[in-house]
Amino acid sequence: MGKIEDLTLRNQGFISEDTQEALKNIKVLIAGCGSIGGGIVELLVRTGVRNFVLADPDTYDYTNMNRQVVYFNDVEKNKALFLEEKIYKINPSCTVSVYDNGIRDDNIIEMLHNIDIIVDGVDVTTKDGWIAKFELHEQAKEKRIPLISGYDMDATQYVIFHDYSNEYEQLFDGRITRKHIAIFEPLVSCVFLIQPKNMPLGIFEELERIEKKEKDFISQLGIAANLYAIITTSMIIKKIEGKKIKKEVYIDLWETVSFYSQNDKNKLNEFRKKWENKIKKISEEQL
Repeated sequence: MGKIEDLTLRNQGFISEDTQEALKNIKVLIAGCGSIGGGIVELLVRTGVRNFVLADPDTYDYTNMNRQVVYFNDVEKNKALFLEEKIYKINPSCTVSVYDNGIRDDNIIEMLHNIDIIVDGVDVTTKDGWIAKFELHEQAKEKRIPLISGYDMDATQYVIFHDYSNEYEQLFDGRITRKHIAIFEPLVSCVFLIQPKNMPLGIFEELERIEKKEKDFISQLGIAANLYAIITTSMIIKKIEGKKIKKEVYIDLWETVSFYSQNDKNKLNEFRKKWENKIKKISEEQL
């Protein structure tokens, strides 16, 4: 047995030979190679995936280092190109295509050629990110490609499995349209898509700080970004095995390892009701 084959030897018994072979042969698009997209690449390679398409126009900044796989001397490198190099260092038998200009009208058809599953890590904090994300989902639905999106909020990871291989699967689960992203600020569009019931206490407090102009960016934690990699790699394995995949997975790590006080629980319920009413009101006024 050669060295490359040894890479997945310890998967035996937990991942069947047929599934391992399928993992080797599938082609995965990582759309957005930052927090969650970047986090899953290494785990997929070490699990046995060998064929990748990476798309991201962004470069690393020092502020990415709390949650992304970059090293200090690699700041300012393009994220997709950096991950390509990392993939080959782990398994040189991999095949990688890179789109370092990101998702665009003139490359998305080519990008999706022969793709079996899409990992959606496209940024949702900007209008341009939302436009690219919408194009990605529309094309995935048209081409019937399953797509997995993730949203890290405080120490919570919320993952949505969009099974666009099913012709009846609604775009974005019917929660958001192009009109939303055209008229609302990006963070408001996020609330429409994620929905207040799937948002943890910490992110509501963060949104409140932004509303009060106490800060102008959303903080993110590495533990939530890495959790996406674990959840989504698990989904991909089970999808290959032909298992039914849950539509949504929500894990709050603070709640998992500790306890919310009754006061925190009350605050969370109040925030959720407040934002449910807020998006209902702006929907009635503007949609």
